[in-house]
Amino acid sequence: MATVEALKDKRDIELIKTVFKHKNIRYYLLFVVGCNTGLRIGDILKLKVSDLITGERRAIKKHLVVNEQKTGKLRQIAINNSIQKAFKLYLAQYNPSAEDYLFESRKGVHMPISCTQAYRILNAAASDCKIDINFGTHTMRKTWGYWTYKTTGNNLGLVMEMLNHSSPSITLRYIGITQEQKDDTYMSVEI
Repeated sequence: MATVEALKDKRDIELIKTVFKHKNIRYYLLFVVGCNTGLRIGDILKLKVSDLITGERRAIKKHLVVNEQKTGKLRQIAINNSIQKAFKLYLAQYNPSAEDYLFESRKGVHMPISCTQAYRILNAAASDCKIDINFGTHTMRKTWGYWTYKTTGNNLGLVMEMLNHSSPSITLRYIGITQEQKDDTYMSVEI
């Protein structure tokens, strides 16, 4: 099985967002949350409306607080403008109750979609957009890591900490930087 990759071209990210925005706002929110938080799919699918809004006023919270399933660590994630905009579209279309899962399944009562279903949804969008990478649910987390690394001036320590990785080499390999650096080196050395 091939390793899934990050989306390294912002045009591909925008293309998928556009497809989801026109097809299904819920899946648009799934993709936006995944690419803007660095959370694993299992943690994303467990999110409820109440994780993003405050009580009766339905104001969007400043932070999303998640107890990571894999590590057991508590993460506090700032809810950025991209997530806020996507969530407002979601609220306007679905008008959910606070205890609803954000990505509720049509099959079970008050259950989120499965990781397998999320994979199918995301993979179909990548296929529709003719994006030629190994694409999976982890693509969103890797995309977040890659673009965080790039936008922070290659601050590997920060990305490593935020992804809860134990070593820099794991993080570089995870976000696909090592091969990219090797390729750039081979292309720049002409003797």
